[in-house]
Amino acid sequence: MYKAFAVVVTGLSLSLGIVACGQEEELEQAGKRIEKAAENASDWARKATENAGDKIEQWTDQATTGEKHLILAPTELQWSDVASMAPGAKIAVIEGDMSEQEPFTARLRFPAGYRIDPHTHPAYERVTVLSGRLHFAHGEKFDRSKTTAMPVGSFAVMPPGAPMFGYTEEETVIQIHGEGPWGIEYVNPKDDPRR
Repeated sequence: MYKAFAVVVTGLSLSLGIVACGQEEELEQAGKRIEKAAENASDWARKATENAGDKIEQWTDQATTGEKHLILAPTELQWSDVASMAPGAKIAVIEGDMSEQEPFTARLRFPAGYRIDPHTHPAYERVTVLSGRLHFAHGEKFDRSKTTAMPVGSFAVMPPGAPMFGYTEEETVIQIHGEGPWGIEYVNPKDDPRR
């Protein structure tokens, strides 16, 4: 006489095969061990899923600013004048508070023919050109011939306190990111529109 025995473990069928009569006791013990293993596997899977869910929620809550996950379309940006730059420049702060010690990301939009006078920042500045072309250089005196043309996709990093300047020939949008508190100091105080 033959008997068949099977146990389902997390949706998969595990067959012990056809067993000859007289081995029912061993078969029952094996079945109990498999049931216990299935319970343990199910418990482990439940805990792993809960832990993964907790981690994903934690990562989402701590995205970039440490506060929340953020996705923005370009049409959702809120542009405003930049008080620390000559008229015409617009800024859209995407994330972070630039006046606080925390990461920030912002976009600057310059009209065609815009001049960025020599200035410095108190922290690293990272710039990516998103549209147009930025002509940019290191130095304390504005000199168009010293600039490098930065087309769309170009990237630059400037260290704290390094003087820089630039200009545009067409409307240009750049994205800057860094660590606050952020600020700008002009090499020539007369260039500062806040004075």
